[in-house]
Amino acid sequence: MRLGALLRAAGINGPILEAASASASTEVTGVAHDSRSVRPGDLFCCIPGASHDGHEFAVEAVRSGASALLGERPLGLTAPTVVVPSVRAAMPLLAAAMHGWPSRHLSLVGVTGTNGKTSVVHLLSWILGRSGRRTDAHGTLSGGRTTP
Repeated sequence: MRLGALLRAAGINGPILEAASASASTEVTGVAHDSRSVRPGDLFCCIPGASHDGHEFAVEAVRSGASALLGERPLGLTAPTVVVPSVRAAMPLLAAAMHGWPSRHLSLVGVTGTNGKTSVVHLLSWILGRSGRRTDAHGTLSGGRTTP
């Protein structure tokens, strides 16, 4: 997907800065936030954190093939850089747009309360699974997927 089309699909209005070839026509094939897992064509999202700032890993991401960067400040690198007020706010929109907004096609059930949540979740998962629905149960203690 072209960078400009991805930004439009996600509703991101940040300017594309810095590269001589900075162009909305740059091809983006994925979205990554860990420089160690960047693949050629990825948009690398520079997330500022408590102990490390993702902007510090932008050079490594470009070396690994990132075709564009998403940051909160100009980086002075050769890759097109989209500057936004909050990478944390923009990244999930870009990832969802990149993959065709999959959550729009999913049913989601949330279970809240003090006691019994895990039991209820597993019972619901079993019941829905027996009725032919594909399910996946996530909790705060055992979730395999977390947000940085």
